[in-house]
Amino acid sequence: MVKVMRYYLLLLLILTDKVIAFELVNDVTYFPSVVQGHHGNSKYSCDGIDSFQFEQNGSSKIYGTLDKDLMFCSNNIGHGLPSNGCDTSLEGYRTCSVTGVDIKGIDLTGENEFKYSSVSDGQIHSCSSGQNVILGLNEQTEFSRVTLYSPCVVTFSSNHSEYRVKDVEMGGGAKIVLSSGDYYFESLTLNRGANIVALGDVRIFVKSKVNITDAKVNESEIDNFILLGYDDINVNGDSYVKGKLYSDKHVYLNGSSFIEGRVTSRYLRMNGNSVINQKKQIQKSHFRISFNSGALSCTSKFISVQACANDNCSSQLTESAFVTLTKNGANYSEETFTGSTSTEVWHPQGGLVTLGLGVTVPSADYSCYIDGRLVTNAQCQLNFEDSGIYFDIDDSTACKNSNNFELFAVKKDQVTQQCVPLFANKTKPISMVFNYITPDAAGINEAAKLTINSLNTPNASKVIDGGSSEVLQVHFDANGKALLNVNYPEAGKVELAAILTETISSTDGSTSETLILEHSDQFVAKADGFHFFNDSGRDGCTGASCELFAKAGADFKMNVKAVCGVDDGTAYKDRVPLKNFQLTDLKIKPVLQAPLVSNGDIKDGSLGGLGLTSLSFTKANSAPLRLTDQTYFEVGAMSVALDGELNYLGASIPETHSSSEIFGRFSPYYLTVTANTSHPAAQCGSFTYMDQPFGFSTGEEPTLSIIGKSKSGAITNNYQVGDWWRYHGKQWLERSYSDTSGATSADGAALLIVDESPISGTVEYYLVNGTNSVQRAYLSGAQLHYGRTASLATPFNGQFDLELSKADVTDKDGICYQDSADAACIGFTFDDIAKGDVFALRYGRFVMQNAYGPSSEELRLEVGTQYVGASGEWLTNSEDNCSVFDTTSATESADAGLYLKPEPGLEAVQGFTQPVEGGQFGYIGLGKSLIYFPAPNTGGEVILQQHVSKWLKFYWNYNAVGDLQDPRGTAHFGTYRGHDRIISWREVY
Repeated sequence: MVKVMRYYLLLLLILTDKVIAFELVNDVTYFPSVVQGHHGNSKYSCDGIDSFQFEQNGSSKIYGTLDKDLMFCSNNIGHGLPSNGCDTSLEGYRTCSVTGVDIKGIDLTGENEFKYSSVSDGQIHSCSSGQNVILGLNEQTEFSRVTLYSPCVVTFSSNHSEYRVKDVEMGGGAKIVLSSGDYYFESLTLNRGANIVALGDVRIFVKSKVNITDAKVNESEIDNFILLGYDDINVNGDSYVKGKLYSDKHVYLNGSSFIEGRVTSRYLRMNGNSVINQKKQIQKSHFRISFNSGALSCTSKFISVQACANDNCSSQLTESAFVTLTKNGANYSEETFTGSTSTEVWHPQGGLVTLGLGVTVPSADYSCYIDGRLVTNAQCQLNFEDSGIYFDIDDSTACKNSNNFELFAVKKDQVTQQCVPLFANKTKPISMVFNYITPDAAGINEAAKLTINSLNTPNASKVIDGGSSEVLQVHFDANGKALLNVNYPEAGKVELAAILTETISSTDGSTSETLILEHSDQFVAKADGFHFFNDSGRDGCTGASCELFAKAGADFKMNVKAVCGVDDGTAYKDRVPLKNFQLTDLKIKPVLQAPLVSNGDIKDGSLGGLGLTSLSFTKANSAPLRLTDQTYFEVGAMSVALDGELNYLGASIPETHSSSEIFGRFSPYYLTVTANTSHPAAQCGSFTYMDQPFGFSTGEEPTLSIIGKSKSGAITNNYQVGDWWRYHGKQWLERSYSDTSGATSADGAALLIVDESPISGTVEYYLVNGTNSVQRAYLSGAQLHYGRTASLATPFNGQFDLELSKADVTDKDGICYQDSADAACIGFTFDDIAKGDVFALRYGRFVMQNAYGPSSEELRLEVGTQYVGASGEWLTNSEDNCSVFDTTSATESADAGLYLKPEPGLEAVQGFTQPVEGGQFGYIGLGKSLIYFPAPNTGGEVILQQHVSKWLKFYWNYNAVGDLQDPRGTAHFGTYRGHDRIISWREVY
C-alpha cells in the first residue's frame, strides 16, 4: 500500500508540473477543404451564424475547390457574389456555391485557452539595419513587446518549443525567424515589408485581431504552418501567407492578398483581387510564337518567341530557354535566350510556309499568335509574296502623333532576288482601313477617329472612323518610300490596314496585271499617365489640425483617370480622361505626405497601407474610374502613385507617370485607452482624515495612454507624432468619483467620495521621448475627500473609481474610445484606485479642554485630535503628528485663528503655542498639544473658539446648530478650584 501511494504521488507531481499544450489540429477535421466555415464548438450546424457566412466580392478567387460546393451556411448570392469566383477542374471559373451547412470548430477552452506572457520586461523596441538578435538562448521564453521597423532579423531559438509574447509589431523590412514550436502572441501587426519565416512545424496563436498589410508570412516550403486567431484575421494589400488560417471570428482578405493554403473561419470575407489557393499555382511553362501577317519573299520576316511562365504570358521564365524554330516541318534555326527573343525568317522562293517549334528546353508546348490573335498550330502560317507593301507602326501615346514610319511598295527582282521599288517619285491613292482591336468595337466607350498623315510633299491627311476606310494620297520618294504618322486620341490597341491597287504593264505594253497589295499592322496607343483625385468635396491637406478627410480604414472616394499625351506640358490633373482605357490590374501604392519633417512635423511618420492596391478599369467604370471603397490604414496624409512600371497591352508606361491630389487628413478610426495604476497620497503620515482633501502621489497620478487604431484594429503609429495626437488639451470635464470600498457610517449610509471643488486639478501631458513612444495624459493637482455626516464612521481603507465620460475620452475630431471598430463609444473608468494600498481613512475631530489657574500665572490649556475607533469610541489620535492650528486672535467668523470672548478686564488675553508668549502656530504631536495664556493678573474667564480645518471640526451642536463647528473651551483665571476630574489636591512646599 505504501509503494502504491508513493508511485501515485510521483505520477501526480509529474502531471501537475507538465505544461498543457494546445491540441494537435487535425487537418481532416478542421481543414477538410480549401475553405470552410465553422460554428464554434456548438453541436448544431450554423448555430449563431447571423449574416452571410461566406461573402465574396470584386475579382477575388478561390482555387482548388474541385468543383464542389463550399461548406458554408450561406453566401452573398444576389448581393455582389461574382460569377467567376471559384475554379473548375477544366481550368475555368464558376460561381462559388455553398452546401448550406458548416463544420464544427475548435474548442478554444480548457487546454486550448490562450496562454499569456506574464512578464512586463524583455522588450525589443528597435533594431539596427543588418542586426541579428536571437531570443531564447537562456531560459527566458516569455517576452513583453517586440517592435521592429528596420531591416533586421530576430530569431527565436530552437532551444524551446513554446514562446509567449505580449505584442509583436513589424514593418520596414524586419524579419522574424521562428523555429519549430508554438508561439502565443497577444497581438500581431505586420506592416509593409515585414516577413515571418518558419523553420519547421510552426503554430502561431494570436489573442486579439491579426493585421497583415503588404507583408509576407512563411514564404518557405514549410507546409505545416498554422496561424490561429482567437479574434479576426485581416490580410490586406499585397500580402502573402502560406499555411492554414483559422479564425474563431472573421477572416478578411482585401487588396491583392494571397493565401496559399486553407482557411477555416466563422465568417470569411474576400474583397478586391484576393486569392485563396490550396496548392501553389504551378503554371506549366509554354512557348509562344507571334508575328504580324504579311511577308515579302525579297526580305526577312521578324518572328517573336517567348518563354512563358503563365497562361497569358504576362510573366516569362527567368531561366535560360532553348528552341528549334521549324519551317514547313524542317529545322530552320536554333535560339537560346532568356524571356523572349526575335529572330528572322527568309523564304525567297515565296509562297505559304508553316512555322513551329521542334525541340524546346524546358520541354513544353507552344502556341501561335498572328496579329495578336491565337490560331491553331496548323494555322501558324505566313504567305511570302513577291510584291507588296509594308509598314511597321510603333506603339504611341494617346492624342500624340506616333513616331514617323515608312511605307514602301516593293517587288522582288527576279535576277538579284532583292526588293526593288514598285515606283518612285509618284503619288498613289491608298485605301486606309481603321479598326478597333482592344477594346473592340463593342467594348469601346468613345468611337474615336484615327488621323493619318502622309508627310512627303505634297503631304496629305485623312481622318478615319473606326470600321471605315479613307483613300489617302501617298507620295513615294525617289527610293520608293513614303513617310507617315498617325494620331489616335484614345487608349487601346488598334489596327491600320493599307490596300494599294496597282496595274503593271509588260515592257512592250501588250499585257498588264492588276496587283492588289495589302498590309496591316496593329499598334497600341497608351495613356501618357494617370491622375488620382477625390470628389468628396473636401480638399486634401497635410496639417495635423486641418479638415478631417476620413478615418483610418474607413471607405473614402478615390478617382483615377488615364490621360492623353500633350505637347504643352499641361498637368495630368487638367487633362481630359481617356474613355477607352481598360485594364484589370493597375498596381498602385501610397506615398507619405504627412507627417513629414519638411511639413514642420517633429519627425517623419510611417507609411500606411492601401486597402485597394490593384485597380480595374472597365468599360462601365473608366472615365474616370470611381472608387467609393478605398481605404488607408494610417493617420496623416498621403498621395497615390503607380507601383512599378505598367504593362499596357505590351506597351510600357513608366512608374513616374502619375500625379495625385492629397488624400488626408486621416484620423484614427477609434481610440484605445490604457491606464496606469494610480495611488492616492495619505495626508497625515499613515492615514487621512475624512473631509481632508487628498491628491495623488507624484508620478502616480491617474494617467491614460491614448492610442489610435484603424478600422482593422491595427495601431496607427502616426497618431503619436506631435500634434497629430489630437487628444491634447482634453481636461476630463465630466469626470466623477465613486466609492468602491463598501464602507458605511454608523447609520448604514454609504460613504461618499467627492471632488473638493466642482472639478479640481488639470489634465497635463507627458512628452514623447526616447523611452516613451505613446503620448499620455495625467490628472495633476486633483483634490478629493471622503465626506462626513453626523453619523460616525469607524476606520476603513479607502478605495474608489475615477469615471470618465465618453466625451472625456474623445479627441478633437470626435474619435472616441471603443472596444472595437464596430462597438459604440464608451467612457473609461480607473477601477478600484487604492486597492491594496491600505489607504486608511479616519473620522476625526479637534478637541479643547477647559483650563483653570491663578491669574498671576501662565495658564496651559490642553488641545488634541481624536478619531473614532473600531468599536465606535473616541480615541486620542496618537498617530497624528501633522495637524496644525493657529492661535492668532481672530473674529468669531474667521476661518483660522483663535476667537477669544473675555470678561471685562481680560481683553488683553492672547493664546500662544509655546510658553512665555512663544509663537502662535501650533503642531499636534502624538495627537496632543497645548495653548499657553500669559498671566493676566486679573480674575475672570475667557470663552475660546479654536478655528480648525474642516476635517477637524465636529457636529458639536453648540447652540443647537447641527452643522460642523469649531471646538470650544474656557480659560478660567482666579483662585484655582481644582480640575473637574480631580477629587483631591494637596500642594507641598
